[in-house]
Formats: sequence, structure tokens, C-alpha cells
Amino acid sequence: MRARPLIAIGLAALLLAGPAAAQFSLLGLKNSLVQFALERISVPGELEITADGVDEIEDGSTALVGIVLSDAQGVWMRIGSLALRWNARRILRGELDIESVVAADVEVLRRPGATPELKEDTAPAEGGSLFAWPRAPLTVRLGEMRLDRVQVAPGVIAGQSLAFDATGALRDEGDEQSLSLTLTRTDAVAGRIALDYLRTFRANTLKLDLAADEAAGGLVAELAGFPPDSASRMTVAADGPLTDWQLAFNATAERVFALDGQAVVQATGRLLVDGGAVLTPGPAIDPTAASVLGERAALDFRIAEAEDGSGIIRVERGSLTSPHLTLSADGTYAKPTGAADLAIRLRGGPGLAVLAEGVAFDGFGFDGRLAGTVPGDMTAEGDLSLDDLRTAAADVGSARLATSVTVAGARVGFDVTGGVTGLRLDRLSPDLLGETALRAAGAF
Repeated sequence: MRARPLIAIGLAALLLAGPAAAQFSLLGLKNSLVQFALERISVPGELEITADGVDEIEDGSTALVGIVLSDAQGVWMRIGSLALRWNARRILRGELDIESVVAADVEVLRRPGATPELKEDTAPAEGGSLFAWPRAPLTVRLGEMRLDRVQVAPGVIAGQSLAFDATGALRDEGDEQSLSLTLTRTDAVAGRIALDYLRTFRANTLKLDLAADEAAGGLVAELAGFPPDSASRMTVAADGPLTDWQLAFNATAERVFALDGQAVVQATGRLLVDGGAVLTPGPAIDPTAASVLGERAALDFRIAEAEDGSGIIRVERGSLTSPHLTLSADGTYAKPTGAADLAIRLRGGPGLAVLAEGVAFDGFGFDGRLAGTVPGDMTAEGDLSLDDLRTAAADVGSARLATSVTVAGARVGFDVTGGVTGLRLDRLSPDLLGETALRAAGAF
């Protein structure tokens, strides 16, 4: 968590912001107070925050200017100015009423080193709801928050640089909590993110709208490894009470995939998600993924958290269905220990043979269990079937094998036992070999 720089700058901004009529005579004092506050918050060699001083702006705002954030490696961020305009008298009424906060000419030069961590509030969320995060201890109104002319250097987020502006507003008052935020790229790649959120506490509802798009050659394509000519878009729309929260989502990467889905979420007391999605591959998707997904793949799932607070997640229903593959699973996952125990049913068709050069088959299947610790040691045990395998060196008419595969770190062990019919090994024909018993075990 890198909240400390933001807290430090925010405290300094509050120190410098007072009634405009009196500020002209207090600038010297405010400069001293700000420098003192920044010195007290800074940790030499880890996080050092300095500022050139305090300026007055024509619109009545007071600005902290020339802000520099450094660590043991030197400067990693510069902020030209942080301006604040607020109604200080409202504090006496238990209200934080901020007209405007504007950070301008922000330069992120590199990723920062480790900064001192602030302890998270470990108190359980009120009512056990995932969305019942703590509210502000007083009424908060932030009419305008802006980031102007932000420049992020290459290597901070991705190989490419990033330039953007952002605007937003925040309110935590009475029965409602709301946030709106819009980020717009201002460099050679067009891109925009818009987020609107409204939480109504008495009705226990949450409305969320998210829309994001980026032109070809953007961050999404680079980070996800998509073709450079692939533009991306995503929308999420959700509304309703948290006992029956209706969510719809759509994501597209041009020429790579399109995903459309919906879910019903119950997020009071325990988590329950019941939904599905359709994934349509594009011509530029990875060939292996294209073989597995076919022309269209359907996802279906129902996941529920145990009501007893044990941290056990039950996969009540999970499946992937495509023209060449059917996979279903159900079982449990324990969050505290990472222990997983899933029943697995897998069927693969002849279209998957393209994954192995020089191999053809009519189908394969697996019925069994996958159990162990995630991440860590995992074991798959069950019945493996293989029908009409054909290769240059060998053929198998039919195989039914009891199979165990164990993965422990980098070590993989296997044990396979069963019967094979229609076996051909080079020039040894099935007529000669007949029905054959097979046993193989080993590790690598």
C-alpha cells in the first residue's frame, strides 16, 4: 500500500488552506508549517516529500507548489502544484466541504521503491457485507477533483509512456455515498475510463457503471500480449439490492475475443455468485486457445461462500462447453489453507488433436478428483479413457486407465494402470498383440 505520500500531501494541503481574506499575511507562516509537516512525515532513504512553498491562485485556491517525492534511488514523482479550495467553517458543523482539489503537471518518472506500510483496519465489515466498507466519520463533499497533465514514463506501467487527464467528484452524506471518475488519455493513443457509483444504505442498493475503451496500440494490448492493432472495450453495469445484485458485463479485444456475460450476486453475510458468459474467439487469438474454444464457448458457474465463516468456498456448478471440449467441476476451496478438492469431468473431441503434431484421435475423457494445496502440491486421480488414437509409431483402439498424477513443485509423478485394445506398435499389429495390460509409473 502506497497511501503515505497521498496522506502526507493531503495534510500539507489542509494546513495551507484557510480563509482567503487572511491568507496574504500568513503565507510565510504557512510555508513554515508545510515544510515542518513534510519533514515530520518523511522517512529519509524511504520516502522524502519536499515542496517549494505555498502560492495563492486567482480563483481563491491556495496551492502547494513544486512537490517532489523521493526514495533511496532519487526522485520518482513530481507534482507542479496541488491546489485546494474548501469551506473551512463547515468543519465546525462536522462537514468536510471541499469545492475543488486540483493536481497539475504530475510526472511519474519511475516506479517507487518500498515505502512504509500503513496498517489496514482489520475490523470486520458491518453486517458482513462485502460492500459495507466504513463510511467517512463526517459528511464529505468533494465537488471537483482533477488531475491535469499527468505524464507516466515508459516502464512504470508498461513499455510505453502514458499521458492523461482525470476529473471526478465524491460525496458521502446522509443515506448515500457516491463517486464519479473519468480518465482520458491525452497522448497518441485514444482511451477513456468512466466510472459512476452510488450506494444507498437504507435500501441496501448499489448502482455501478463502468465503461472503458482504448484504441489500438494501447496499454491493454501491450500488457495482455494482444496484437498491436487490437483495440479494447469493456462495460460493466450493475444495480439492485445486495441480496440480489444484477450484473452484466461485456469485454472485447478486436480480432482476439468477445465476452458477454451476466451474474446475480448475493453479497450480504456471505458471497454467492451465479452466472454465465459466452466467449467468442477472434482470428488473432492464440492457436491453442482457438482449438479449445472452437467457434464459441459457454461458461456457467455458481460459487457460494460457507455461511459459518470458515472461509470455505463451494463451487456448486462450474462448466466450460465448446464444440471440442466439455469440462465440469464441483467441490470446495478453503481460503485460509488453500486446500482444494474438486470433482472433475472432462471430455475432448477429435478437434483437439491439432494440439499435438502427427496425432489423431476420436476422443478422450477423464473422470476423477483434483485435490491438494493451491499453490503447492496437487494430485489428480481418476479414470482416463482414450479412443482410436493414431500416430505414425503406434495406434490404440481403446484404452481405459486408472491414472494418478502428482505435481509437487517442479516434480511431476505419474502412475497409470489399465487395459488397452487395438494396440499397434510399429510393425506389431493388434492381431498379434491382442488385448494388452499396461502399467507405467515414473517421475520427472
